[in-house]
Amino acid sequence: MIENIMLNIFNKSHADIFGYIGLLCFALSFLMQTTRKTFLMQAPADAAYGLHFLSLGSLSGCFVCLSAACRDIFASLAPQNIMRRALAVYLIIAWSLTFLGYESPVSLLPVIATSFATLSMLMRDNYYYSRALVYLVQLTWFSFFIIIGSVPGLLSAALIVSSNTIGLRRYYVNALKINSQALVK
Repeated sequence: MIENIMLNIFNKSHADIFGYIGLLCFALSFLMQTTRKTFLMQAPADAAYGLHFLSLGSLSGCFVCLSAACRDIFASLAPQNIMRRALAVYLIIAWSLTFLGYESPVSLLPVIATSFATLSMLMRDNYYYSRALVYLVQLTWFSFFIIIGSVPGLLSAALIVSSNTIGLRRYYVNALKINSQALVK
């Protein structure tokens, strides 16, 4: 009975539904005004992508995304000093789960991407380094999405790269304005 329900929910025809829910949540997360709210909105996106990857048959993608949802909730609620330790524990868990569910070299891509993303979270005080890591994260995910055939994932990666590029451009233009005003004074 339960097995039939699970097979009906987590099949390839439902994979895109979970993927587009994740895409919508990620898109909405970029509208948030604070880092905490962004992380909170990315948690359901990660959970939806976990179900998306499960439906596509990728256990490593599922494990990494479901654990990333927990990481994002914790990162949004915990103080900075506790968060740093928790992120280290998260990476140990993510790599352990990946090795337990190892299927092929492709199954390493999600944990590599989440490692870069976690490093980006740790470096969020250095805007340029943090944003540069986002490109590595998305390049890794983009490769994974192509290999497993995830259209919502490809759209999400493109959205994140576009948003990151726009954010970097705005930051750079504002920094130039501030520097030029300082030189005038």
